[in-house]
Amino acid sequence: KYPDSASYLNRALFNEKEHWAYCYVSKYFTAGMQSTQRVEGQNAIIKNSVNSSTSLINLAKHIDEQIN
Repeated sequence: KYPDSASYLNRALFNEKEHWAYCYVSKYFTAGMQSTQRVEGQNAIIKNSVNSSTSLINLAKHIDEQIN
């Protein structure tokens, strides 16, 4: 339908796919789970790992562990 835009997108974006594609795919098997469900699952794990006396540094460490 838009041949010029397709060739532009292939030239401009395809070589940079590692930078933008992660928001659309997950490196983990998710069995079709939606991104909201994955985030809520990660939030539950973090919530169970910390409490009101957890320092911000420890909270940041827990979040970093979940992301990486």
